[in-house]
Amino acid sequence: MKHALRSKLVIFLSCATFIFLVCSCAQIASDTHSGSNSTISQYWHQWRGPNNDGISKEADVPIRWSQTENVRWRLPLPGKAASTPVVWEDKIFLTSAEEDQLVLMCISTDGEELWKRTLGHGNR
Repeated sequence: MKHALRSKLVIFLSCATFIFLVCSCAQIASDTHSGSNSTISQYWHQWRGPNNDGISKEADVPIRWSQTENVRWRLPLPGKAASTPVVWEDKIFLTSAEEDQLVLMCISTDGEELWKRTLGHGNR
């Protein structure tokens, strides 16, 4: 029981560290390239979006979806996933379970899997 709890804690801390690093790097890159935080606001770089309120400033976005309506592409995930995707430029980063592993995936905005890395083992 302790081993299972420890494995889950390691996975959680790995994910939290990764998200922190992505957000930190995004902030540094934004500050370096634009001299302000304006660039970072166009990306969905954290849970609930750029302003942490779940609101996008985009106009004319779909408000209904179905299996085919307003869907540009589909990508089967290797297992159950409950992460908040990070969108940066033309890439989407997300985590998913794959057997007993927690994996980090990089997906293009065209729906192509670019790469997948194992973050930890012992996922249940």
